[in-house]
Amino acid sequence: MSSDRSLTSVYSEALSRYEQLHQEGQINASQLALIQQQTGLADVLTAVKEAEAKNENERNAVDRRFHSISPQVVAKIERFTGVVDSAVQSSMFIPAR
Repeated sequence: MSSDRSLTSVYSEALSRYEQLHQEGQINASQLALIQQQTGLADVLTAVKEAEAKNENERNAVDRRFHSISPQVVAKIERFTGVVDSAVQSSMFIPAR
């Protein structure tokens, strides 16, 4: 029974912390309501796992987009390296090394 009681106290403390985060403006009212409407620790853990999966999917989408664009950006920059090299070499304000 003591382990059940400590899980209950941890859950209660977590709910109190979320209420404090809401008062501090770090989570909005709908997020707090979602947390408070959960009926137990298992429901909260399920919501956390779903949020993690959603976050991972969004992060993967950003990574895929970045990797698809970056070769194009590099190719565009490479076109101007000769011009930049010439400008730097011909400038008397930049000492040659």
